[in-house]
Amino acid sequence: MTDSTDRPHLHLPYTIAEYISEVLATIGVLAMLWITWHSWPTLPARIATHFNDAGLPDGWGGRGVLLLLPIVAIVLYGMMLLCARIPHAMNYPVRVTAQNAPQLYSIGRRLLTALNFWVVAMLLFLEESTIRVAHGQAAGLGVWPMPIFLGCIGFTVVMAIWQMVRAK
Repeated sequence: MTDSTDRPHLHLPYTIAEYISEVLATIGVLAMLWITWHSWPTLPARIATHFNDAGLPDGWGGRGVLLLLPIVAIVLYGMMLLCARIPHAMNYPVRVTAQNAPQLYSIGRRLLTALNFWVVAMLLFLEESTIRVAHGQAAGLGVWPMPIFLGCIGFTVVMAIWQMVRAK
């Protein structure tokens, strides 16, 4: 396997789609922080901390657990944002050459910006839904939202790998 230091270091311009994904992910993280801060004073001491496969709460804990989702979102957001800026350091399913590097790097960066959006959107949904359940405004998450989010994430990864393999 080729060491990432042997790969070309290219500075490819961001696409509009990548900018939009990053802006939406940033808005999602900020929305998550605002929702948590805004709802904190009215949250009960005990909230749902886990939901079963039907989307109904089956685990309970202190409201401090709710702070984990924004922390996880910020850490993942920052890591994916950083990794998207250094595509030459990523792992690819094909050998990176001078000829295919621009295309592979673009696909890799699009993958990370899209994943950043989907992960932040999923965590924002979980945060907002947990708060709604805590306030008695909802019974649970619902059956379909999590499979839809996970399906979108899986589809995004599979499509990127397929594009990378074709770019070899």
